[in-house]
Amino acid sequence: MDVRVIFWLQSDKFLCNTRFLQTFLITPGGAVELVSKLILQSCHYGWPGVVMIALLAWVLCVVAIRYTMAIDKRMGSVVWVPLAIILLVLQSYYSFEFQDVVAVILALSLGVVYARVSVCVLYQRLLLFSVLFAICYYLAGSACCVFAICSVVYEGLYKRRYVLAILLVFGAIGVKLGLDALFAWPHTDLLQFPAARILRYQSRILQVGMLALYACVPVCAILVILYRYVTRKSGKEDCPSVVLRSGMWHRVFSLIVLLLVAGIAAHCFRTTEARTVLLLHYAADNRSWEDVLIHARGLSPDYYTHYVSQDVNQALYHMGRLPYDMFAYPQRNPVFLGNDPRLGVETEARKVCDLYCRLGLVNSAEHWAHEEFEMMKSSSILKRLAYMKMIKRQPGIARIYLNVLRDDLVYGRWAKDYLHHLDLDPALSNDREMAQIRKLMIHSEGDHPTSAIVDASTFLCSRYMQLSDLLDKNPHNRMAFEYLMAACLFDKNLKLFINVLPRLDSLSYVGTPALYEQAMVIHAHDLGAKELRVPKGVTLWGRRISADAMEKYRKLNKIAVEHGGLNEAAKGDVMRELGDTYFYFYVYGHGGGR
Repeated sequence: MDVRVIFWLQSDKFLCNTRFLQTFLITPGGAVELVSKLILQSCHYGWPGVVMIALLAWVLCVVAIRYTMAIDKRMGSVVWVPLAIILLVLQSYYSFEFQDVVAVILALSLGVVYARVSVCVLYQRLLLFSVLFAICYYLAGSACCVFAICSVVYEGLYKRRYVLAILLVFGAIGVKLGLDALFAWPHTDLLQFPAARILRYQSRILQVGMLALYACVPVCAILVILYRYVTRKSGKEDCPSVVLRSGMWHRVFSLIVLLLVAGIAAHCFRTTEARTVLLLHYAADNRSWEDVLIHARGLSPDYYTHYVSQDVNQALYHMGRLPYDMFAYPQRNPVFLGNDPRLGVETEARKVCDLYCRLGLVNSAEHWAHEEFEMMKSSSILKRLAYMKMIKRQPGIARIYLNVLRDDLVYGRWAKDYLHHLDLDPALSNDREMAQIRKLMIHSEGDHPTSAIVDASTFLCSRYMQLSDLLDKNPHNRMAFEYLMAACLFDKNLKLFINVLPRLDSLSYVGTPALYEQAMVIHAHDLGAKELRVPKGVTLWGRRISADAMEKYRKLNKIAVEHGGLNEAAKGDVMRELGDTYFYFYVYGHGGGR
């Protein structure tokens, strides 16, 4: 598990200034949310995040043991086992937030305080509970119900103070309503409060895991109390202590528990394909193109979403392999810029922004960033907005974003460096990456919308026209050229492909790329070109076709003759001989020979 992916996926800002901190001090649960955001920042740096996650797990198990030992010292140490299993399951999901763990830790800590305080008078314990519940509600928000349930279990089932237990229930409701009215906080029912936290996750496993996290310690406490009651009634109360005090049995029990937890951990942290997709996206966001392709090779075609294909194609482009290896990987539209429900809203925005910006469509990239910033004000989107303003030579607006971002724990140094560069040169004329994007930019992008709302034909038309406009602006825009050719190949629009092919001469290619040769041969075959009958030295549209491309073409014809056509029966032979080629994709409609 790479904790840096947790930060990348959740990507929340943390500004070190009083205005940002004050926003978390005026709502219930804000303090715990603030602490969880701080822990999230540590994940960006790798090992500090690992230390913080391990520390959270350790503290949670300790306070759970302390609370349960207030009921039974012999059985209290067992509670950490189910709690550790629940944590392992939850932390195996990168989208799980630390806020819930921190909140439960605080609630259980106050539960330990309530159980350990030795006052016995009814009104004093009710007053103690009210004060602690108010603190828990203010600091931990929805986890206050955990503290309330633990206190009711302690008083009602363990101490058998039934009247006090009932009073605690009404006291919790009264304190919450009173604080809501006093500070004008939004009112929610006590049970709806944690339910909203649980249901915000889309994964059913995360929802069940969250419910188990909230309920684990109270349920374990109830089971311990029931066990005490049964053993007392049967006269075998001392049996558990004899077993647990035995040195040999204690070691055997500990070994079994450790093996159980280790086995579950290995199961939870196994490299699933869904997790590999996140690692692939993370690698693409950090421009680790070789890692993108390594992760892509381990994915089945079912996990190739539009954005997986987008990241794979960007990796191939930056490594100079897109016109050669594009169909070695499954394709889901190489220039897709619409919505994908399997990605988070902000993750989708970042991907669209990055692709648009690298192509030279800076205005469109900025539009996407603004739309998403209105819904989710994260530092990563703020960074992109500042960067695009600097590309467009708008230093005044860029400074506004940078002045906010300079207080961020993760991107603060980056913002300060660019503020310094703007002081020296407002145009940033020495920034090579910006200079390259400025050469590719077009200033009017509104004529060719790329929204997924329009119908398929309009979408395809706008995609071709936008990429063509980029090439008209700068014939040396290699990325726009390769993406336009990739779109033609994917859509099997070989007529447009042949019309765009002369632009190849404006770019520094050594010969004609393999996939382009194959597409030329296919189009010539469809047109019945006589040139394909020449045994050697085939030339199509003024370009010499390599012997390798012609050999693959002859293999395809041979397979077709053997099977009476390129039907399903021939598919296996074509895959075996030509699986990575455009020949296979053109005939069967999908690629991915690896």
